Amino acid sequence: MNRVNVDKSISELLYQFDCVIIPDFGGFVANYAGAKIQPIQNTFTPPSKQISFNRNLTSNDGLLANFIAESNGISFVEARNAIDNYVSASVNALSKGEKITLEKVGVLFLDPEKKIQFLPSNAVNYLVDTFGMTSFKANPISRPASKERIEKEIKERLVVVKAPSEEENKKRFGFYWAAAASLLVFMGIGYTYYKYQINNDSPVNYASIGLEFSQPTYYPSAVKSISDISFDDNETSSDTYVWNNEDGSSRTFVAKENVALTEAKVESSELLKFHVVGGCFSNEANAHRLVKNLKKKGFSAKMIGTFKKLYTVSYESFATREEALFLLDEVKNTGNPAAWLLEK
Repeated sequence: MNRVNVDKSISELLYQFDCVIIPDFGGFVANYAGAKIQPIQNTFTPPSKQISFNRNLTSNDGLLANFIAESNGISFVEARNAIDNYVSASVNALSKGEKITLEKVGVLFLDPEKKIQFLPSNAVNYLVDTFGMTSFKANPISRPASKERIEKEIKERLVVVKAPSEEENKKRFGFYWAAAASLLVFMGIGYTYYKYQINNDSPVNYASIGLEFSQPTYYPSAVKSISDISFDDNETSSDTYVWNNEDGSSRTFVAKENVALTEAKVESSELLKFHVVGGCFSNEANAHRLVKNLKKKGFSAKMIGTFKKLYTVSYESFATREEALFLLDEVKNTGNPAAWLLEK
């Protein structure tokens, strides 16, 4: 049995067991390692077994010898002799300053203090549950700056107006002249009919009910000034009028208007101290422009004063940090990664 067979046996056993011991030499221990994210290179690594070497694990548990005997069709004694030869050759190589490479497992070597050190190999993932998963790199998403995005949206919404042709202008003015002529005709007919009524002394508004042409009058009665009158929640205000007829009689009537008062519920702006800021501007006009644009998108945008002498615009304002952080996360993921949270 040569050393390569022993290396291969150790590698295959690490898929099934968390510890593989080489008698009188040391043991390889596999510990679970969760998924990792490398923020600088934007790489994602799946969960795995992290292999380490423990020089103190030297007791023979028979696992390695049994596996070698079964996989190579030899006896247990022959397998144990092969392991002893492997250990002897490895110790001699290390004492000479050489490195021992275990296929798909790692490299063993002595440090300046003559202690065995182990450098694991990352070529194989021994965690069976992540079979088929590989490391990958995620390229950052390129988003346009807020100014460029707003300019693009404005250009997309611009409506191109086409100048009318000369033929269309002729048709349009022809229609206007025809409408004006029709209006003059109707006005002439109306004026002629009005003059006919006047010349024949027949007031149309009153002839059908047998009344003479007379104009009733009314005047408001004296009332207290507004400062002298108090109202309850369900009271109504009223104006009193007297109607004088031509025969000397009069009739009084009251025009009432419901003035029920309701208490307005005003939400104190002092409670809304967490603001999701969309931008700060040295030009106030630019700040108002952003407020208008955000309101079109459904946000309760507003200016919240100045921050470091810059006009500050917020998407929304909240009473709690949790609500503000929830909207901030949504805004950053849907178009404005530069948004931030202001407590004011």
